[in-house]
Amino acid sequence: MSPRKDLSSVALPRVVTNSPSRRSVLETAATCSLVALAGCVSSEGDGEQSSRPDSATADATDSSTPEWVDCDEVESPPNPADTDEVAPKTYPDFPARLARSSVTEFVTAYERVYKHNEILARERNLTYVDVGRVEVSDAERTDEGFVVYVTVEFGWGEGGGSDDETATSLHADGGSKVSYFVGERALKRVEPDEWKFADPRTTAGAVLRCRSATTTE
Repeated sequence: MSPRKDLSSVALPRVVTNSPSRRSVLETAATCSLVALAGCVSSEGDGEQSSRPDSATADATDSSTPEWVDCDEVESPPNPADTDEVAPKTYPDFPARLARSSVTEFVTAYERVYKHNEILARERNLTYVDVGRVEVSDAERTDEGFVVYVTVEFGWGEGGGSDDETATSLHADGGSKVSYFVGERALKRVEPDEWKFADPRTTAGAVLRCRSATTTE
């Protein structure tokens, strides 16, 4: 049996087996974990925010970019090169208008792509990457934007490492609780080390988008 992979930021039980079937592993994890851990986002009160402020308001207050978001630390999300077996995915467009429904849809799609590309960039000899379920358990509207909490489960398989061997010889699965801040000009993602949500406003994480007050789109 192949040695277990070291999964950072993963607290769910991992499954490693020599079986060529990956669906049985992922379906079991999805059934047993997210039903208990992920909640539902209420559809009541969409919590819509206004569209981006006009230039006069933005220049005067810069209210769309929180002070705790450091625009000097913006980094790119994982964007690995194409491989023989698994292709990277394309990130969704940032919503033009922030409302609970649009933010929830965006974060769900964004995290699915982020986790897929992150695994693809980190692991080797992959035969598949499967981000099974991504669910938003809460989307809290604040004066600065939305704080979104996401539960994600994922898995992947690796080949035997031989040019003549194409069958998957190792399966692994895991999960994490990820927090996002989505503002009109800012996007931040936090993935803590432990199996619990962290507040993206007070916890170090990846600033993935930051626009100055005078930037137009």
